[in-house]
Amino acid sequence: MEGCIPAPLSSLSNRNEESIHQNPIPGFSICEDAKKAVLSNHRHPIGLKSGILGHTADKNMQGGETMQQKYYRLKWFLRSFLLSSAVLMAVFMSAMAWISGRDSQQQVTAPVENQPVYTPETDEPLNILILECSTRAKPIETVWLIRLDPLQGKVPVAALPLESAAALDGRSGTLADFYDYGGIQMAIRAVEGTFGIPVDRYIRCDRETFSRFADVLGGIVYEISEPLALQMEEAGQHILPGLQTLDGRRILQLLHFPCAEGRLFQTNRQAVMAALLFSAENARAGLSGDTLYYDFINDIDTNISAFDYDYRRRGLEVLFSKEDAVYPVELSGTFDLDGRFLPDSAALLALREAFS
Repeated sequence: MEGCIPAPLSSLSNRNEESIHQNPIPGFSICEDAKKAVLSNHRHPIGLKSGILGHTADKNMQGGETMQQKYYRLKWFLRSFLLSSAVLMAVFMSAMAWISGRDSQQQVTAPVENQPVYTPETDEPLNILILECSTRAKPIETVWLIRLDPLQGKVPVAALPLESAAALDGRSGTLADFYDYGGIQMAIRAVEGTFGIPVDRYIRCDRETFSRFADVLGGIVYEISEPLALQMEEAGQHILPGLQTLDGRRILQLLHFPCAEGRLFQTNRQAVMAALLFSAENARAGLSGDTLYYDFINDIDTNISAFDYDYRRRGLEVLFSKEDAVYPVELSGTFDLDGRFLPDSAALLALREAFS
């Protein structure tokens, strides 16, 4: 009796696919489904269940391989993307570094003749009257006249005796008298009338501000000709002869220290010390951080504006690049019986040449 039953596994496990198709067992007819089951079991020897359900297992395995393929494709895509991004970023950064280096090299190697040449304007020179006093409400103690002249490349400095004789508006007196009577403006007019030179701007400062200003600029190195006993605030101090480095307080003390040689000698010493203080090296230090103006503008009385400073800053840099630009102008003359200073013709000529 022929039936559609599965063949025993023991008799089929060792047979190959060709013998199964030939129905080698007499009396049995294996249906197509059984053949497929047996063949599936032969290909994938994982048990009867796998053999019988081979069709479903094949589909599941095919599905699993597809998910793995997607996973590996995504994994390799991400790796490739990150690697490509890193390479592109490296190329971009290298290109930017090369461009930056080329630009810097071009700037460094740019010929000097292609840079703009500074040419001073005719309105840049200024005569500045500097008045120093113990406090702003007290009488003046020292008067300087300084000229910033980029046209000539010179910075002359002169000290004017407080006892300088002056006549103004029918009145006669000294420079100190006119300051006490009419303040800064009256003192300016007295200087212009007595010495015949214009005054463009003024600065008035007290001792404390002057001392701090001198310290910021670096002080001075000054040669002392004789031993000095300076009266400092905390105690007296002796300064020996020779080259001495003086800070702001010692500069002030020496400015007002009486000289055995007389008042005129003291005045000329004040001019020399001021020239040292405004030396090219000190001035460059002040210009580097704008100390000469912005750090002290609120501590002084002046009519020098921010525009005045900014307009002339380039000229000041060029001017103080010359080591011999600053020099003192020493005065000569006599004192009359009333103690007033009368400059002689040589002093007037020297002042007018230096400050005009």
